[in-house]
Parts: sequence; structure tokens; C-alpha cells
Amino acid sequence: MHQVIKETKTKPAINAWLQTGTKDETSDRNKNGIIDAIDDTIDLIKEMEAQGFKRPEEIQYVEIIGGTHDTTTWGKAMAKFLVWAFGR
Repeated sequence: MHQVIKETKTKPAINAWLQTGTKDETSDRNKNGIIDAIDDTIDLIKEMEAQGFKRPEEIQYVEIIGGTHDTTTWGKAMAKFLVWAFGR
């Protein structure tokens, strides 16, 4: 996805909701103390910003402390997502 965004010629008219949990995984390939899921998501946001996307209007990033890759964690963010996606 990073490469796709980097190679995009024209910024698409989309908004992106990105969410990670601090316990989504344990991999840390660059040994910086931050799991790859978070590192990769932050790098993706940087690529999107380089393409002209604005935060928080077009990119919303939510990081759930202690969150894992499961429905319980996703449920913790659902209310925020619904407001972001559809308004109040």
C-alpha cells in the first residue's frame, strides 16, 4: 500500500480511517521499540500527507493502548468511527 500511494499521480477524493492497537503484534523489525503495525501505519500516513492528504480532515488515526487485532478492540473505537464517518 505504501508503494501504491507513493506512485499515485493524482490525490483521490477519499478519507481514511486507520486504527492500531499497541498489542496488535510483537514484531519490531527495526528494533525501535514500536511494533511494526504502528510503524507501518505511521509511515503510510506520512506517504498520504506527501500526496496532499490533511489530518484530521481526511486521515483519522486511532491508536488503542493495549488493543489487539480483534473485535473487542475494534468495538472500543466504533463510536468514534461512526461519528467520524457519518457525523453526529
